[in-house]
Amino acid sequence: HLLNLLCLSALVLVYYYKKNPNATLKGSLLALIGSMVLIAVVLYGVVPGIVKVGGWFELLFVNTFGMPFNTGLIVYIILLLGVLVWAIYESYRYDSPKRANVAFLVTIALLGIPFFGHGTKSIVFGIIFLALVGACLWGVFGKRLMVSARTLNTSILCLTMMVVGYSSYAVIVIRSSANPPMDQNSPEDIFTLGDYLGREQYGQTPLFYGPAYNSKVALKIEGQYCVPVSEEGAPVYQRKEKESADEKDSYE
Repeated sequence: HLLNLLCLSALVLVYYYKKNPNATLKGSLLALIGSMVLIAVVLYGVVPGIVKVGGWFELLFVNTFGMPFNTGLIVYIILLLGVLVWAIYESYRYDSPKRANVAFLVTIALLGIPFFGHGTKSIVFGIIFLALVGACLWGVFGKRLMVSARTLNTSILCLTMMVVGYSSYAVIVIRSSANPPMDQNSPEDIFTLGDYLGREQYGQTPLFYGPAYNSKVALKIEGQYCVPVSEEGAPVYQRKEKESADEKDSYE
């Protein structure tokens, strides 16, 4: 469950106090801030990132190559597992730091961690993020920011364990495919699974600022009419209904 992420703060503090018997208030606060960064990476990086990159593969194989539904997802899962094994092997042996660094960059790219947002901005931001991480790995910013082989291996192992835990969401897809009576968002593919993980079925309830239950819809004038104010969000893909049995699977 996503609430398990709250354990990260406690784990970071336990690690900090074990490594520093004479802990200080400043160190404790820095450890808490670091744990919050880890939570943000998992919650806004790994969780939506896997769905996003998996969706790219799915669109490529289904809409472009004309293959059946979930083909791209299967290829993505196999590729991700293979890259994780490769990254663990390279970081453990560390015969070639260059290969280990490349394996780490490919791993975080396939996990979708750097691709924040949607559209072209997501790709640009991801490339910049990967470039900065690569610069740290190769010591462009100095040896002080270089990542050791042990840290690299530990990071990859942590990411692997996250993927293992993430795989439990496959039960949601399998259950939805059986069309049970209660099937929120009907997460039968990678795109509807993303809506499910994003808790889209619950809507939004701003805590400090935003629309309330009795707020009026904002309107703007277009010509002689008043139309609701709206913003363009991320594209929504769904399975296209076939008009004939010979028609290939596709998303629209």
